[in-house]
Amino acid sequence: MKYLISVLIALMFCAGAASAQQRQYTSPVQPAPRTMDVVAPFGVIQSVVINEPSSNEFSSFHGLLNVSYGGNQTVLYRWGGSSCPGRNLREMSQKMLQDALANNLKVRVQTKNGAGGSLCIVGVEYAR
Repeated sequence: MKYLISVLIALMFCAGAASAQQRQYTSPVQPAPRTMDVVAPFGVIQSVVINEPSSNEFSSFHGLLNVSYGGNQTVLYRWGGSSCPGRNLREMSQKMLQDALANNLKVRVQTKNGAGGSLCIVGVEYAR
């Protein structure tokens, strides 16, 4: 009897794990977890805005990056402030964005979701 109960428990565990595994892979397109980094295609920087602490907008966001992706499609990326809490760019990263704008480099922005639908910069790749 003890053996039978052990077997039944093992079968229930395996069946539960199998059905959970099937549920996980039934759709080829899975929504990205909220914490997953999202990587955009390469685009061209149109503008860089850096708010100083004395700015009225500094509490909302510390900086803004405007990137175009051909045609009329542009995307605004932010860092810092209440829009992107904990997503601050170091001074060197801000300088690199300004240099990329000045030298017309292409950028690929890596983001995480922020408050109110903001796209928060967590990494940038540069290319010619």
